[in-house]
Amino acid sequence: MYYGEDIVEEVRQKTDIVDLVGQYVHLKKKGSSYFGLCPFHGEKTASFSVSPGKQIFYCFGCGKAGDSIRFLMEYENLSFVEALEELAERANITLPKEEKRDKGEEDLRYKILEINKQAALFYVKQLRSEKGKQGLAYCAKRKLSGESITHFGLGYAGKERDSLYQYCKSLGFKDRVLQESGLFSFKENGVYDKFFNRLIFPIMDLHNRVIGFGGRVMGDGEPKYLNSPETKLFDKSRNLFALNFSRKSRANYFILCEGY
Repeated sequence: MYYGEDIVEEVRQKTDIVDLVGQYVHLKKKGSSYFGLCPFHGEKTASFSVSPGKQIFYCFGCGKAGDSIRFLMEYENLSFVEALEELAERANITLPKEEKRDKGEEDLRYKILEINKQAALFYVKQLRSEKGKQGLAYCAKRKLSGESITHFGLGYAGKERDSLYQYCKSLGFKDRVLQESGLFSFKENGVYDKFFNRLIFPIMDLHNRVIGFGGRVMGDGEPKYLNSPETKLFDKSRNLFALNFSRKSRANYFILCEGY
């Protein structure tokens, strides 16, 4: 997607670089600028500066420099367009859409994202409730810390076959959209949750949006692991579990594992 210079400049102007960088780096004001430890190379003396007047950053140690878009590109390992779109969303700027993209399809994608978000919150609450004891016990058995459970947003789908469906209906979602989400099985005798009696792993895209789920069955049921089917959001060939977290790592290597 190509964006004109007027859009790019609007995003730059509406993004306070001090606020942006301050979300990742602890900054202290010195004179008219702010300083902190550079997030792009190891150092013990703060040589990383941010100028609110010029809306730029500069590191006197490694030489990295640029504006708010460049900072997000470097820190989050994003392309120029991805960083621009991320900052535009934070600043509530509506970017022009590609003409070839159908508005109805865009609306459907947005609604599925909202369903996934609500489902993830529902599963998290289930894990923390009385119903989720088995899930928490399994986490303890596999030596998952409370910090990891929270960090990865783990949840639990209870043994009821339609609890998520009834919850989503109570939020006003229509069956047509729920069917497109891939979270439910629509049959002649009713609608059923695809995930039940499972520890739930939300799968997120690079923008930390939930696009699908994986579930590990509690007990000896089959299949042991169940994943969301492919939807308008979830393309299994283009997504990796936890890539949204690993891209922020400052390490010079990563470990790739099967599944979650």
